[in-house]
Amino acid sequence: MKSVNFLLYFVLSILWVSASMRDIGEIQDFPFVARLEYNDSQICSAGILSRTLAVTAARCLHEKLWVKLSVCFGTDSNESSSDCLPVTADVRHPHYNHETGDFDIAVVAFAKIDFSESVRPLKLYPLPADHQSNVLVVGWAGGQPNNTNASSGSEDVFWTKTQLIDVKDCKNAYESVRPINPTRMFCTEANQTDTCLADDGALLITENEYIALGIVSNKGACPQPNRPSVFINFHSYEVWHFLKSMMQKFSERSTKGASRKILPINTSK
Repeated sequence: MKSVNFLLYFVLSILWVSASMRDIGEIQDFPFVARLEYNDSQICSAGILSRTLAVTAARCLHEKLWVKLSVCFGTDSNESSSDCLPVTADVRHPHYNHETGDFDIAVVAFAKIDFSESVRPLKLYPLPADHQSNVLVVGWAGGQPNNTNASSGSEDVFWTKTQLIDVKDCKNAYESVRPINPTRMFCTEANQTDTCLADDGALLITENEYIALGIVSNKGACPQPNRPSVFINFHSYEVWHFLKSMMQKFSERSTKGASRKILPINTSK
């Protein structure tokens, strides 16, 4: 009996420590964070790219979602009033592989929004060669992207600090689980407080400048305790070109009033 009580105390202690390392964010600090909803229920995080476009994980765009998908901006709580617009078009990366999680990235389009103190685009700048390993993960907790009966998830934007690790170590940790591409993926240390708090669509950013680095790609689940968290690298050629071409495609036309559709994209030069 004593051993059972000790085990329960140990597990609860770990959960309490993990929870205490997560911080609730103010939307003014992270105005580029958006929330993806299906039928008014939160399913994924997203990042604002422009006035008409946001980036999220490809696995968040399930075929069953279709016309009931919307993007919400400008609030750090899903209990607060915010601007939510219907998604009018979505594009997954053409090489997205649902089984391996490679190219797990997509964009969603919506009617033109106005920027403000609480609504700003991501800093999608070229990555400095001397960028630090300290990074932040920012997003909304709790969505279930492939479940159309998903719960409402977290009521707040969360963020946590973590560190980038050598992708070779990450590749070794996932050797028998999934392929890790060193040019298209980032990995952070396994501390159980980063991607589990934000799930798919959460953003990886530099700690000081908030430059966008990537997006969560954990295949819809929290990583095991001894495995790093995986992110699609915005700065790999294939992903960078995809994002830039999508921003150009949607920059000069309004999507207001359009019926939602999945658009093809050619990423060749």
